[in-house]
Parts: sequence; structure tokens; C-alpha cells
Amino acid sequence: MIGSRSCPFQCTFCFHTVGKRYRQRSIEDVLTEIKYLKKNYAIKCVKMSDELFGKDKNRIKVFSNQLKKWGLEFTAFFRVDDIDEELVDILRYSTCVSVDLGIESADNNVLKSMRKMITIEQTERALKLLYNAQITFSGNFIFGDIAETFESATKTLDWWESHKHYNVGLSFICTYPGAYIYEYAVQNGIISDPVQFLKKGCPQINISRMTSDELASVARRICSLAYTTAKFNFKNEKVLFTDLKGYVTFQGECRKCGKENIFKNVNYFAGNNWISCSKCKEKYMPILPNDLKLILFDNIRNLIVKYGKVAFWGITQHTLKLFEEEVFSDKQIIFVDSSYSKQLIKIKGKTVFDPKRLKENNVKIVVCCYPKLISHIKDFCANLQIENLRLINVPELLIPNASC
Repeated sequence: MIGSRSCPFQCTFCFHTVGKRYRQRSIEDVLTEIKYLKKNYAIKCVKMSDELFGKDKNRIKVFSNQLKKWGLEFTAFFRVDDIDEELVDILRYSTCVSVDLGIESADNNVLKSMRKMITIEQTERALKLLYNAQITFSGNFIFGDIAETFESATKTLDWWESHKHYNVGLSFICTYPGAYIYEYAVQNGIISDPVQFLKKGCPQINISRMTSDELASVARRICSLAYTTAKFNFKNEKVLFTDLKGYVTFQGECRKCGKENIFKNVNYFAGNNWISCSKCKEKYMPILPNDLKLILFDNIRNLIVKYGKVAFWGITQHTLKLFEEEVFSDKQIIFVDSSYSKQLIKIKGKTVFDPKRLKENNVKIVVCCYPKLISHIKDFCANLQIENLRLINVPELLIPNASC
């Protein structure tokens, strides 16, 4: 639900579908709605989807105290420059299960260009306070701002590697209509046909100061970083069960506090699928264990025998390292992705194709490596009108002798 509309800040990549004027509902009105939802729908958690929820400490205090009395958890969006000892104390003793933050870059010049009105020093202080208080938080670095250079992107990635324990997400900036960077792209001819740009779903474009080769280097490093340390794995991981959709139940020991955890219905290929220790809230990204890799590779070989050409759609932090395995050297395997930066990456010496080229490559089966987008990919493939084209969700290949 929402307790306010728009945002008092005007970051260059944001678009405000409900107008630019920031206005809040009264906290009494918000709590009355939550009380109604609790009574009539037995809700357990409230996600406050405001563009900015945590600006007024008194409002947050009243809100969190009441939800604690009702036994309801909540998540909300905050700014790093609002995170201080007082706010952390409020959140520490509340039922807040996650703090969402806008982090964006570790380079102050880029942050200034974005009109974020924050600095990396403020971000560092906020994340340290939250981490030490064992409050779960999430945030992203977004690369490719107008002022972004290869040097500034490298600075942000180097910062990420020096602060791996924060598990900040990594992605590219999106040029959405209504945002300043969209107007910039149109005015400078980067978007030559706004109508076609919309029809294509606002694809990724390069508005930065980086060359194509530099952008490809950044894209590859972003996808590779998730596998640069074993810290992302729980200790002594053991797969307990895999269901018919390829979702896994496993147990593992937290590397920070030693707590034994059991996680159910884990999708190893889901985007930003951080999971947290039930005791200390340390976050981890599940990495595909070797026994499941062997099952996956056997199924891939079976697909090649049965269909010939096999397309893997999705170059992600979960798949790029995986694609370095020998099975993907097979000439019958091709890689596709709709992202411009991903198409610049070479994998096993192979070009990453635009999905529109599936037909000319005589592909008969597509493995979707973006599980959440399978409906979109299914519709896209249908529009290509490739006769008898099959589509399979990659987690299903973790089932022994998968029927495809």
C-alpha cells in the first residue's frame, strides 16, 4: 500500500506517474486502512510502496509502534542521508523486516549528475549503522548515467568488492519516459524515434560517456561479481529436496554467526534472490551446488541430442559464470539477451544474439534463464512464429532426466 504520492526529490532517472508534487496521507488514515486489512484479510506484512516513506521520524515512530502492537511486519523505502542513530534505534526495535535504499553510485560526480543530493560518504555511514544493528537492507548501484565514465563505473565496482558483506545489487540505468535522462536522450538523438522506443519496451541504451567496449567490460564484471567470493555460500550446504518446478529446499550454516538454516522453495536463477540468516540477518546469494550442476549439464546434453540448436536466453549474475563450463562450448548452443550491454559480451567466443535472431538460427527450444519473465519471453517467441518452438524454464533442468 502507499502512504504518500510522488517524492520531494527529483533524481534524473525517476519518473513520477502520480505527479511531481509530494503529498502524504495522514498517519491516522494509513493506520486505519491497515487495521481494516488486518481485520478482514488477516495480513501478516505490509509493504509500503511509497517512493519515499521514511522522511519524518515522528511519523515512522507512530507507524512502527502501532504495527508492532498489531504484530505486523513491514518494509519501506528510505534515503541514506536520513539514516542516523535515532532512526536505526526506532527500526531495530520495530517489526521492520527490510529497509530499501537508493544508493545508485559510489562516485560523487555521478551522484551529483543524478541529482541524488547524497554522497558516498553518507551511504557508507548509513550502511554501516544498519549492518551493525543487524537490520536487513537492500539497495542498488545503477550504471550508465550521463556522467558515467569507465573510471567512475570501475570506482563503484571496486567499492562494491571492498564492501561485499553489504550485498548491494548491480544493474544498469533505465531510460524511462518522464525522466530527465529520457528527455536528454531524445534531445541528443540517442533515442531517434520515441514511438518505436516505447513499442520496444524502453530497451537499454548507452547515454553514458563509455564506449561500447567499456560498457561490455562493465557488464561482464557486473555479472561476474556474484561469484568472486565463497562468502555468498552458506557453509556445509546440503540439498534436501527439489520439487517438480526445480525449486530447491536446502540447509546451510551461516558464516557469520554459525546458525543452521533451512530454506524452502529457493530458485537459484531468480534475480537478486538474496536470502538471510534467520538469526543475524546476514544476506547470501544462493549459488548452484555441484550436484545440481551435474544434473543440469546432463539435461542440456539431452536437449542438444533431441532438438539440435538450443538457445539460452538470459545473461545474468547467475548464468554468466555457469556459461563458462565446458558443456556450453557445444556449437549447438547459442546465447540470446534483449539487453544491449549483454549483447556486447562474448561467451565462449560466441556472440550474444538479439532474440529476434532466434528464427534465422533455426532454434527449436529456448531455455529461459529469467524465470520471472517467462510469460513475456513466451509471448515474444510466439510473435516470431517459429514452428514447434519449445520453451522451458531453466530451474526445471535441475530435475534428473527432465522431460522436455
